[in-house]
Formats: sequence, C-alpha cells, structure tokens
Amino acid sequence: PDGSPADTPGIQVEGEDFARISDSSIQLGADSNNPAVSPSDPQRRLYNIVGGSTYATPQQSITWQVPVKQSGYYKLAFKVRQNINSGFFSTRCLRIDGEIPYAECRDIRFPYQNGWYNYILSDADGEAMLFYLEEGVREISLEVVPGDISSSLLVLQDCVDQLNRLLRQVMMVTGNSSDKYRDYYLEEEIPGLMDSLRSIRAQLSELSARIKAITGSGGSQASVIDQVIFMLDGLLEKPRDIPGR
Repeated sequence: PDGSPADTPGIQVEGEDFARISDSSIQLGADSNNPAVSPSDPQRRLYNIVGGSTYATPQQSITWQVPVKQSGYYKLAFKVRQNINSGFFSTRCLRIDGEIPYAECRDIRFPYQNGWYNYILSDADGEAMLFYLEEGVREISLEVVPGDISSSLLVLQDCVDQLNRLLRQVMMVTGNSSDKYRDYYLEEEIPGLMDSLRSIRAQLSELSARIKAITGSGGSQASVIDQVIFMLDGLLEKPRDIPGR
C-alpha cells in the first residue's frame, strides 16, 4: 500500500505481445530450443521473441502496454539476447508513456551475449533504478538509438566517403581493370593521394581507439577498422600496389 518495492506485485509482459511497432519490418520470431524463453512448447513452434536483426535501425521502436494494478515503485527487467554485435553493445532509449524518466534511460546498453539473460535497468553505480508507475495501463517503449557511438559513426562514414572518392580517381587513371605490369604514376596523376591516405589512416586509428575505449574491448566493429588500417599501411608502404588492390 505504501508503494515500496516490497509491497508492489510483479508484472510480466510477453515481448512478442507488443502494442505497437514503428516499422513493419520488425518481425516476430521463435526460439524453440530454450525453455527459459516464454512461451515455450517442446512440440509446437511458438512466436516468443521479437526484433533481432530486424530491430537495429535508429528510430525503430517497440511499445508494450503494461497493466499496473497497484501504483508504486517498480524495477524494470528485460529478457534479452544480443548476439548480433559481437564484443559490442546495442543501445536503446526507454520511454514510459512517451517520456524519458531518467537521463540514463537515453542510452541503455545491452551487452553482447550469445544466450538469453535478464537485464535489470540500473544506474551508473550498478544499483537497480526504481520507476514509479501509476495504476492503469502504462506504455513502455524501447527505441533504437546510436548512443555514444553516434559521433564515431559520422567519422567512419566520412572516411568511407573519402576512400570512395579516391577509388573513383584511381579508376579514372587505371580503368576498371588495371595492368599489373604497368606503372600508372598515381602519385603524380592524383595530387595529394598519399597525404589523403595518411589522413584517413590517422582518423581510422583514432576511431578504433575511441571504440575500444567505449566498449572496453572493441568487438567486431573495431577489428574491421583495424583491418582497413592494415590495408592502408600496405598501400602507403608500396604505392605501386594501389592499382592492383
């Protein structure tokens, strides 16, 4: 009655039983191999999950209606499987009845893990956050957001655009298929080519370090960037290899 966490009843809402989705491409799915996922049936294939790779584009959102029988403070937990961004996290923004309750809810990070796990929304100190929910039907939504990685994505896109421009310039000299026995003198034909490659390499190196600092490991995203850095190192060391590569 006093609204404390010990006195308020728990509420469970099935993930696949959503009220709204922002994008028709967000799909239901079934995991028949794990009895921990609800609902579960050993003989029938049941829809018991939603999202996955179809729920990964910024501004996509899923909204659930939660019947609250007693006003009070509640913890919020989600059963999650984030097995797409290896070594990384997926970021969501939480809204309750259209409002963001805490600043921490703008950037909720679901870490990578191959299996299912329960994720309790917590503050920076690891303490479970409490959300006051009025009696009635409350709407809880999770929206895909880039989070802290958004500025890094802009830098990455700019580097990709620069590399594409250089590629077009190289192809204007070499054509669609280069002759490995011919020296195209690209450094002379394309002024600033090597300086541009060095600049892109420096930006990607800084970006890789930033992603590793955010995630604590780097994951597959940083490893792909590191592969491009390695490739650029080879081109900078042997410019004559650029047409063939």
